[in-house]
Amino acid sequence: MHFKGVDRSQQGTLENQLNWLSLSKYEAEATTSDKVNRVVNNLTFGAGFEAGMKFLEREVKATHIIMRGLSLGGGMMGEAILNHDFTAGMKKDIRYLFIADRSFSRLSTVAVALVGLVVQPIFYITGTEPDGVAAACKLSQLGIQQIIIQHTSERGNGSDYVIPDNASLAYELHKNPSRIMVPFRGT
Repeated sequence: MHFKGVDRSQQGTLENQLNWLSLSKYEAEATTSDKVNRVVNNLTFGAGFEAGMKFLEREVKATHIIMRGLSLGGGMMGEAILNHDFTAGMKKDIRYLFIADRSFSRLSTVAVALVGLVVQPIFYITGTEPDGVAAACKLSQLGIQQIIIQHTSERGNGSDYVIPDNASLAYELHKNPSRIMVPFRGT
């Protein structure tokens, strides 16, 4: 195993850490974080991404961190963004890039588009509302780069046939361009 940009003398240590660490202490921190008053379900949604960011920042001491969330993974990444404190990483000049690929604006928006309004209260009652829009706005306010990839379809049912075009993150951000600066190059 080779870690780009890591001195060969440190490589064995990093390799050993990856083999036995299993990110458990970071997962525990991410799921028990009290810095953000969000419902436990949303904290656990983003726990894997959060653990990964903390591991890369603290253990690997990465200078660049790129994360990509595809479809539902974009929602999980969004929850990690909302719960993560980027202050220390930004002070260390860590360069972040987040890529949301064919993701949704809010999980309830997708459910309503697919099933109907009857399901919307379920998300509020259970506290399961991953919010890609709020995450994109937070990144924009922090000056952290992000790429939002969205394909549209002729029928409006999404290029992946899961997330309808009108429930996508890109659609919502373009609908309200004052929330975030998103360059748009459409046909």
